[in-house]
Amino acid sequence: MKQLVIEPVGGLCNRIFVLNSALEISRKCGIELTILWWNRADCGCNFQDVLAAPEGIKIINKKRSAFGSKKLFKEKRWKDSFIAMLRELNYRNHQFLSHFQRIPENLTFQLYDDDLCDFVYKYFINKNKVYLEQCILQYGNHVDFFPFSDEVYKKAKNIKYEIGKRRYYGLHIRRTDHVYAIQNSPTELFVNEVEKHLKKEPDCMFFLATDDKKVENFFREQYPNNIIYIPDKAYGRNGVFAIQDAALDLLLLSQSEKIYGSVASTFSIMAAAMGKIELCILMRDGKLDSEWQKISRRYLSDNVHILC
Repeated sequence: MKQLVIEPVGGLCNRIFVLNSALEISRKCGIELTILWWNRADCGCNFQDVLAAPEGIKIINKKRSAFGSKKLFKEKRWKDSFIAMLRELNYRNHQFLSHFQRIPENLTFQLYDDDLCDFVYKYFINKNKVYLEQCILQYGNHVDFFPFSDEVYKKAKNIKYEIGKRRYYGLHIRRTDHVYAIQNSPTELFVNEVEKHLKKEPDCMFFLATDDKKVENFFREQYPNNIIYIPDKAYGRNGVFAIQDAALDLLLLSQSEKIYGSVASTFSIMAAAMGKIELCILMRDGKLDSEWQKISRRYLSDNVHILC
């Protein structure tokens, strides 16, 4: 049986996009799928902490050393650096790269659908085992093949109980390391949209999803009666609770009436695609990079708009 090992890299949303695409490819081509999931700084949890795999999918969890090989090398701890490197790359280099045909990830970036599927399948001509490490992989237009873990749904149920039957709008304000979103989707644009809604509906609610505690505090203080948020939220990426809360943000955003999101963020796109709802990307100048336009239109069709 042909086997595809996919190693999704990057943050949670990038990984989910890759996994959904890989699953569709494996189903169409009749290929077994194995997921190599690294617990590391960009997504600090095991697969099962945040997602549930469909039947027949094999999961391999690997954890990177808290002291990475590069850091140890800079500190001239040669032996520790070498050991850490071997541990980090054991599966990738020995098991997968030695016995698997590797697909260079840069070759798949501009490929979509049948072209991508055919491209991947060609690598099985010489070997029945193929390995692909990917941050962006686009096949199909679905984002609901991999459900979240029971723990994420449990947390969501508790917050939804507090919300009750009240309708709410989603705000996704991306900050921290995303310089482009900080510069082009400034906080004042979100404030403007909130104010517009409150003038028409003084009692309307907003669910706030952000990776910046300062932004959360600002909206909670400015609109104490209109903001819904995750209590005691864990921020960052390097920890189980932080990743589970990020998944919770996704889930609750997807259940809003529509989302006001940040430019060039897969998080905004995924939440809207999950809920099949409208996404309004708030931008300073209204110019969206062509690649992000493709991704947005791909998953949201005509349900994405740019607001300046």
